[in-house]
Amino acid sequence: MDFSFRRVNALFVKELRDFIRNPNVLVMCIFPIMFALLYGKMMTNQIPKSIALALSLITSLTMIGCLVAAMLIAEEKEIASLLLFVFTCQKVKLDK
Repeated sequence: MDFSFRRVNALFVKELRDFIRNPNVLVMCIFPIMFALLYGKMMTNQIPKSIALALSLITSLTMIGCLVAAMLIAEEKEIASLLLFVFTCQKVKLDK
């Protein structure tokens, strides 16, 4: 499959629209703030706030990154648009 800026741009715009429309993904973006507040309140005397902030950031970024990617792929699989895109790419390669 050849690299195409048009195809990448179309995918980026589509994913951005899906990101804005999907309420689950928007809720996931609020999680880092909630985790930072939660860890800050729970561990006030036990560890320094900088370590609590780093812990919440690392936890949030890894968990939310994995969950958002899985959610968006599952949604694409439900409506079968990801499969259509994959077959289109394969057809373009076979036609050349």
